[in-house]
Amino acid sequence: MNDTDPGPGPGSGPLTDPGLGPGPGGAARSAPVPRPGFRLLDVALHTEEWGRLTVALEGGPDDEPLVLGEGTRVSVGLTFRSDQAVDGLTYEERRTRGGRGPATTRTLLGGFRGGGPYEVWLPPRRMPEGRAHCGLYRITGRLTDGHGRELARVDHHVRLVHLSGAPERHPPVGA
Repeated sequence: MNDTDPGPGPGSGPLTDPGLGPGPGGAARSAPVPRPGFRLLDVALHTEEWGRLTVALEGGPDDEPLVLGEGTRVSVGLTFRSDQAVDGLTYEERRTRGGRGPATTRTLLGGFRGGGPYEVWLPPRRMPEGRAHCGLYRITGRLTDGHGRELARVDHHVRLVHLSGAPERHPPVGA
């Protein structure tokens, strides 16, 4: 999409694909829908404890959640390509757990010329701490342009575990 686009076009409706069925915890899964001129190539969570954890761009109902210990510092890494210039590129992360209201964080990434691939790392954030915050989270990441049009979306799940229950080994990469 570009700044002269009059608005959403064909195929830009809701991204939920009923054929994918519910994901872990009963959350609906979304299928990545290619946007003309913009491609999300890779999404990863970067942690000091477990290194780089790849997020599956095309999830299914049987995907295992990524496992993180409470209080883990996480930086999201995004790799994308754009055929046209994008002004006001913004990454929005929405996190929900067990039907509780979403926590949304927006990060302005700026303008990018056509080309790439571009790799962007968001500032690290600490995951919540304490048993009350542990459990399965559904996280939706969206990239939008300066007009609020969605360019890409990815859904994944993270299981936050109490430190005494944290896995002794690294979680499976890409799980």
